[in-house]
Amino acid sequence: MTARPAKNVETRYRATHGSGRLHLMVVVADQPSKPANAIIQQLLDSGWWVFGARTRGVKYLRTGDRLCIYRTRIGVVAEAEIATPAEYKALKVAPDPARFPWAARIKEGRSFFDRPVKIDSSLRARIDAFAGKDPSASGAWSVQSSRLLTEHDFQVLVGR
Repeated sequence: MTARPAKNVETRYRATHGSGRLHLMVVVADQPSKPANAIIQQLLDSGWWVFGARTRGVKYLRTGDRLCIYRTRIGVVAEAEIATPAEYKALKVAPDPARFPWAARIKEGRSFFDRPVKIDSSLRARIDAFAGKDPSASGAWSVQSSRLLTEHDFQVLVGR
């Protein structure tokens, strides 16, 4: 099974947020058997990224879309470019293939574990997703699940 064609909401998002590419932030947490950094690096090295069944936007990913990889409680620690649309395909490289049944080939994966981009009040003040909100509010923009980003927010979050 391959990814479905984009619905109108995805088409509108691509058209109104810069390059026409989707920019998706995904979250990786430590697992009982493996720390998040090891999971992230293993996936980047394999040339695949895996997604949960309910990951926002995964069914609409296309070649050229971008991933911003957030490590829980640490910050953004990696990025990659989607090389193929996501497909329903369990991979052995997945931390838990049953929980992560979608997979997409990636390229140009880059990790920066030694200098994570922390999502603090000064960063929140610079991103579109936080426009009109108090960047110092407690729990103002916690990252608990995947989210679509503007191209500008993506660039800020990967430290460019």
